[in-house]
Amino acid sequence: MNPSTGVRPQSPTAGAAGFCNRSKLHSVGSAAPKAAVNARQVEIGRPQFISTRVADGMIKANENIRIRSHQGATCAFNPSLTATAVQASSAHTFVMKQLLVFFLFLSLSVQAAWTVKPAANPKAPGQGLAIAEDGKPVAHFVFGEGQKKPFLHVYGSKGELLTNPGVGPDGKDTGRYPHHRGIYIGWRVISGGTYDLWHIHKGEIMRVKEIKSAKASNNGATIVADIEWRTGKVGDSDDLLVSETRTLTVSKVNGVTQVDFHTELTAARDLTLGGDLQHAGCHFRAHTEVADKGTKFTSYLWEPEGKVAGNGKILSKEWKWNRLQFQLGGNWYSATQFNSPNQPVEELSWRNYGRFGFFFKKDLKKGETQKLDYRFHIAPSEQPALESFPPQASKGQETRWRAAAQKAYGEFVKSLK
Repeated sequence: MNPSTGVRPQSPTAGAAGFCNRSKLHSVGSAAPKAAVNARQVEIGRPQFISTRVADGMIKANENIRIRSHQGATCAFNPSLTATAVQASSAHTFVMKQLLVFFLFLSLSVQAAWTVKPAANPKAPGQGLAIAEDGKPVAHFVFGEGQKKPFLHVYGSKGELLTNPGVGPDGKDTGRYPHHRGIYIGWRVISGGTYDLWHIHKGEIMRVKEIKSAKASNNGATIVADIEWRTGKVGDSDDLLVSETRTLTVSKVNGVTQVDFHTELTAARDLTLGGDLQHAGCHFRAHTEVADKGTKFTSYLWEPEGKVAGNGKILSKEWKWNRLQFQLGGNWYSATQFNSPNQPVEELSWRNYGRFGFFFKKDLKKGETQKLDYRFHIAPSEQPALESFPPQASKGQETRWRAAAQKAYGEFVKSLK
C-alpha cells in the first residue's frame, strides 16, 4: 500500500479470483476486452488517488490495468487509448475526467454491497448470520444455544432493532410474550400427543441442522437452512416431527426492507399442524418496547375486509396482506405481510401490541410436504397526521397506504410465477 496514494498494486495472479467474483468486467473508453485479460490489477480507495498514481508514474501512460473500486466492481482502463500524445502535464486532467466517467458508470450499474457473515446474536444468546448492506445491519438470522427456535431479526433505517428479542443477555426471558421473536413460524403439532412448537416451554425444540447456503449479491442476501422440529425433552425420546427447509431472501426495494420467507414443511410421521390463530402460523413481532409504550400507538390495515369473528380473529379465504403501523424510539415504521394465493390460509391474527400473522390447520401424512410463501415489507413510515392522542392516521394516509400495499401485493404475486 502506497500511503500517499491509497493504491495497492496486485500481481496478475494474486487475488485475481477475488477481484472477479463481485461483478462482470466492464469496458470503459475504447479499451479492448483482450487487453483487459492480461491487465495488471489495481485496487483503489477513492477516485482522486488514481489520478495521483498516474501523474507520479506508478501507473504507466500506455499500460492496461484493471481497476477495482471500493464497491468491488472492476473495469478495464488504459490512459493512452483515447489520447496517444498526452503530455505529462495534461495526463492528470485527462485521466481524472475519464475516472469520473468510470465512477459515474459504477454508481448507475453497481448496487450497494451486501454481505452475510457468521455473527453472534447481539445482546442475547445464540449464534447466527448477520445480513448487512454497505456495512449497515439489515437483518440477522438467529439460532443456536440459548434460543428456542430460529427466527429473523430486522433492523430499522437508523440501525435500531425493530423486532422482539424475547431474551436478555443473561439468557432469561424478557418482555411481553418472549416466545414471540422476530419473523418466525410454529404450530402445535398433534401426533400421538401434543407438542407445542410455538411456545416451546416444555422442552420441545426447533434446531438448525445445517446452513445449506448463505450467499450475498449486489441485490441482497439469501440464507437456506435445514431445521428440525423435535419433541426434545417431551416424551421418552427426542423424536423428529417435522423437517423444514427455510429460505430467507433479504433485499431492499425503494428503501423498503423486503424479506421473502419460503418454507417447506415435511412431516416425519402422520400429524396435524394444529393450535389456534393466536398461537400458530407465520408471524411478525415488533420489539417489546412497542408493547411497553402502549397499545394505542399501533394500528392495522388489511385486505380484504374479512369477517370479524372476535378475539382478534378475522376470517377470509382470500387473504392478501396485513399492515401494522407502529412507533419505536420516536420513529414510525410499518410492517406488512403478504400472503401467497392458493395457500390454505383462512384466518388473520393480530394483536395491538405488535404481533400479527396468518394461520391455518393442516393434516399431513408421513412424507407429505406443505410449501408456504410469504413476503414481508418493513419500512420507515410517516407519522399519523391527525393531531390527537394517541396519534391517528388521516383518511388520506390510509388510502395511500392501502394503495401502496395493494401494488406491492401485485408485485409479490408476479414474483411467484
